[in-house]
Order: sequence, then C-alpha cells, then structure tokens
Amino acid sequence: MSHFFVMYPTGMISNMTPTLPMGRRVVVDRLTYRQRDPAVGEIVMLVPPRTGRFHSTSNLAGRIVAIGGETVQMLSDRVYVNGKERDLLPRVSHGPDEDGFHPPYGVQEPYQVPAGYYFVVGDDRSNIFDSRSYGAVPRESIVGRIVKTL
Repeated sequence: MSHFFVMYPTGMISNMTPTLPMGRRVVVDRLTYRQRDPAVGEIVMLVPPRTGRFHSTSNLAGRIVAIGGETVQMLSDRVYVNGKERDLLPRVSHGPDEDGFHPPYGVQEPYQVPAGYYFVVGDDRSNIFDSRSYGAVPRESIVGRIVKTL
C-alpha cells in the first residue's frame, strides 16, 4: 500500500456508525485532495481543531454537509443548507445532547461556513463531536477521504 493511503481502525471514528461499522478498518485516500477540493457528501478523515471544550488527539471522521459560503442549519436530524433540506445523512439522530455541546454551530440558528472551511457532521449525531461542537474545519485539517472499509 502506498503512502497515499492510510488505514485506521473504526474504533477511532465511532461517530460514523452505521455507515462505518465499529471494529472494521477504513482506508483513507490522501491523494485525491491534492488534485481537487473536498466535496459535499464525502466522508473525510480530519484533524479536529482544539477549541473550547473540545480537545482530541485522534483524527476524526465526518461527512461534509456544507462548504465555505453556504449557510447551514440543523434541526433534529435534518440538515438545511441555504434554506433547503440537504438529505445526506442517515436518520439516526437523537438531537443535540443535554450538555449543550452542539447548539453553537448551526443546530438551531443558521451558521455561515467561512470561505475555505467545511462543515462536517457524523452520521450518528447523538452525543458526538463534529462541526456542531468545534465549528467548521479549515481545508488543511482534512487528511483525506474515506474510500473503503475492510
């Protein structure tokens, strides 16, 4: 396997169940994003920012639901981008957690994603960390796209 592909155990990325089942490995393509920008709907591996209450030393996975310049809003398990529903995610959410980690970044109020940033959400949206917790992520935080499970 070349250095352009990296394998990670899915235990590190539990926020993507059921799309990426626990206990399996994922293959991350690190080459594609050297040739083009990440796209809406793609599942990516990223280095999370260290902001506010969120600090992680492990890479995370998430699905890109909005890109720079778009306005995202999440209500329950539905994603709205520029006022229209964007149906990308499995319906597995239980809404924001009781501790309030998610509301600051577009769950209840619209959030405009800054240019050069990506709003990334886990497919399992209950009690997990994603852009609702730490905000949109800059392009340089995206390691690559997840292309396969093993």
